[in-house]
Amino acid sequence: MEIQQLRYFLTTSENLNYSLTAEKYYTTRQAVSHSVHALEKELEIKLFDQVNNKLYLTPEGTEFARRAKKTIKSIDDLTGDFAKRFAKKQDPLKLSIDTIYLMKQVNDFNSYDIFGTSRDTQLKVLQVGCEACLNNVLNRKSDLSIMRCEEDQIAKCESLILKKRFLSLLIHSSNPLAKKASIDIEDLQGQHLIVPSDYEFRFRNLLHECSNRGVDFQADYCINEGNLALEVVSRNLGIVVTFVDEHSEAKVRGNLRQIPFTDLEFPVYDCIVYRSDSSKLREIKAFVNRFVTERRLEAWDLS
Repeated sequence: MEIQQLRYFLTTSENLNYSLTAEKYYTTRQAVSHSVHALEKELEIKLFDQVNNKLYLTPEGTEFARRAKKTIKSIDDLTGDFAKRFAKKQDPLKLSIDTIYLMKQVNDFNSYDIFGTSRDTQLKVLQVGCEACLNNVLNRKSDLSIMRCEEDQIAKCESLILKKRFLSLLIHSSNPLAKKASIDIEDLQGQHLIVPSDYEFRFRNLLHECSNRGVDFQADYCINEGNLALEVVSRNLGIVVTFVDEHSEAKVRGNLRQIPFTDLEFPVYDCIVYRSDSSKLREIKAFVNRFVTERRLEAWDLS
């Protein structure tokens, strides 16, 4: 019997779904199911009944879950106590956050609530632009960065993709472009675009394609605040460059239309970036694992 088996079983006993357990631990449904069946075979008892593709705890499974919780808690307490007792004092993790995510000074936020770090974790947070996030990691001014950019692979770095998105345009219904089902690069000619900070770096592929085709536009605003950008475009003062979770058809949002590009997809990635040769690799991976497992991006993410 392994500790991981107990964790798989306990989580499944709570959600009664192998797939949800697999999602939590970033493994496959088959791995979780196999682990539970192996546990049943070792104990020579049936922990779950399955009726019409639904799982139910057996009486034996309920009792085993009660005792297994105590065991796992004891193990976690033991490892936690020893970690605190013998851990060497270390420099705090230095984390750079892309300004596209947080709209206030970072000091206004409680790092425990936002980033999911334990109360004992020392975390120094710096809010900077997209390009500075990357440079801080490359120059070792930060241990890791959470950023949104077009690069899914970065030299000398590990890059964990949290979410893939695509560029689209948010256009007022009175704008002639709003009648189109999709946007061509040439449609940007002479337009007033509302873009987030660091747009030259963040939208490098889009700008490169515009340059190749001789398309020139004016970036009148550099706005990260989503509500302010919507207010500007709702007055038909410009077009907002925005992000969608998947490349899809044009959508209506009140008096606005969100329209994808026609001939090219411009993916952008929410990602965590850190140097693969960092001296704090263990601490970084522990932070990343908890951030991802607890789905922290979804708590403060902006589309």
